[in-house]
Amino acid sequence: MKNSSNSRIVKIFILTWLFSFTVIALQLPQRFRNQVHCIIYPDDAFFDDYPPTARLCTAVVPWYRTIFDVLKLVVFYTCLFISIYCYGKVILFLSKRAHVGNSKYGEQSPESRVKADAQTSATRMILVNGSVYFFCNAPIQLFLTLRLFVNLFGLQLQFNDDVLVPLFTTVQILAYINSAINPIIYSVTNARYRSAVLQTFGCVKANTTGKQNTSLTKTSKM
Repeated sequence: MKNSSNSRIVKIFILTWLFSFTVIALQLPQRFRNQVHCIIYPDDAFFDDYPPTARLCTAVVPWYRTIFDVLKLVVFYTCLFISIYCYGKVILFLSKRAHVGNSKYGEQSPESRVKADAQTSATRMILVNGSVYFFCNAPIQLFLTLRLFVNLFGLQLQFNDDVLVPLFTTVQILAYINSAINPIIYSVTNARYRSAVLQTFGCVKANTTGKQNTSLTKTSKM
């Protein structure tokens, strides 16, 4: 039974990796075409040292970028709605288990309590990590959605560069912050991960007397 479960996990991992690799590979044709643009500057000595040309990497065909934008948005919004549904189911399950488990908690063995607390802690970590991911990546996806509609329907929108440039920079930084904040989320929401990090950096000594599980259980309840 355990081998079957491990095999299924490996298959899911491989399929997920292949899907991600395919999506990224499809992005490459967006930058295959190298265009050279001549730039005409104002007749001012300030621009004397500026380059006369600029190169821009564009898609192999004009419509490819639109197709890929649609693909990215479909993937993002599909994952978003599936995650919302799954997170809702998980939260309902945990709330029901907590309600039922409180009355029977005294009847559980210490091993069962440790296992249940570890599962709850890991689930909480996944929920928080997923929520932060969508929060950090949603702004740039909304920006891409707006750009897609503008291109598809030929909308004429006037944006002030003093507002647009800082706004786009902010949404990009949010997307980068998601990766940087993951270790912090793991440490805050999972007692086992936090303990392992502290032991790795020598902040605490590893406890091999069997008391560590008890302390971790108490920490995870907090």
